[in-house]
Amino acid sequence: DSVILECRVSNHQTEMRFCILKEGDKTKIAKGQAPHTSLIGHAFETTFEISKGRGSGSVITVADTFDTSAEVLEELGEDEEGGPGEGKDNRELLDWGKVGGGNTQVSQKMSDKDVSELKKTGAGGKEVIKTLAESSETFKGKTEFSQEKWIRRKANKHAPQFIAHRATAYSLCRGFYFKEPARICYMREDCLARLLTMSNVQPGSRVLMADSMNGMLVASVAERLGG
Repeated sequence: DSVILECRVSNHQTEMRFCILKEGDKTKIAKGQAPHTSLIGHAFETTFEISKGRGSGSVITVADTFDTSAEVLEELGEDEEGGPGEGKDNRELLDWGKVGGGNTQVSQKMSDKDVSELKKTGAGGKEVIKTLAESSETFKGKTEFSQEKWIRRKANKHAPQFIAHRATAYSLCRGFYFKEPARICYMREDCLARLLTMSNVQPGSRVLMADSMNGMLVASVAERLGG
């Protein structure tokens, strides 16, 4: 099957990959390798997670797109004042400092080597993030917003997730808009939907069109006509 893999790298960046699933092949996404054998057999719109960091190629299935920050905060427990980060600010916190003439992270007890060793033991992304939070000297002193932001940043690094979409006119338009928008004349998926609605394209229609979007419009109309 043809699928479109979507990974939210950050709040301002989305990574898209177009691929045809084949036994033995891999697709690079979310700073890792996703083997197609781990994707074949699952339903479209399933969320997957790169479970062992960069280059491992290990993928686990996630039932839903879970809110990592909420789960980790809940497992870490509420602080003494009744809520995570409640009534606190970050003015006195120092995550980075000058050590040996350069900027060094001074609040985190775990090194990159420690994190790598933890991943080798089979620890999942959520467990790694929880361990990093517990090892941080400044995490508990952060505001709730800062804690969630910190966890989301760690989740993108240590527990990246992606969704496997069915290749439809909607998902293709969305994928090209993020990946190569010039090829479809910078047409967003909502604009394409409005264009098709206003044209009243439906099964049985006879349509005359001019396409300058590398076939995107023709494919969308063909889908509306029933293939």
